[in-house]
Amino acid sequence: SIGDFSPQEATQLMEALTAEGIEPQITVDDGIRRVDVRHGSAGLKAKIEIFVSAVPTHTTEEMQHNLKAIGWWSLTRTKIEESKADLWVFVIPSFFHPERQFILMPPKELLDILNRVHGSDAAKIQSYFSVTTKNRCWESRGLNKDDEESMAMHRYENQARDCTKYLNNWNALTDRMKEKAEPAH
Repeated sequence: SIGDFSPQEATQLMEALTAEGIEPQITVDDGIRRVDVRHGSAGLKAKIEIFVSAVPTHTTEEMQHNLKAIGWWSLTRTKIEESKADLWVFVIPSFFHPERQFILMPPKELLDILNRVHGSDAAKIQSYFSVTTKNRCWESRGLNKDDEESMAMHRYENQARDCTKYLNNWNALTDRMKEKAEPAH
């Protein structure tokens, strides 16, 4: 296992990274799962922090059938603000699908989304990411019952909560590595 990843989670993460041509070099520092990654012979590098969610138990069976996955995290504003990682990777187990879902986003963009949705005054932030069977991703904490149903039935729209561009977006990682490799002008 890697840090407190189970062997299955570690294998899935390694397979996902390797499938994208990314060579992971795992380190566990201060109890945080950090991965230094390299891409190709150019030696492009980045740092990512990984957060794995358990499958929530509060979701109804009907919702579970209409969503691929939903994950829950308790995040600290300070940790997000002070993160040195290029990307945070949220790993979401699926209800009925064999593959996990991955959300890859820079910490600053994560904080922007959380501030828009939940406000900017709380030191601790509870966050849910929900992934629909049509590959849409939403920050879904605090949605009312009608909005939850609308999301599960693929009718929901809310730009402030839309995280679809981060869903399984491994290009974000390789793009970040390329940016770091480019010489400053």
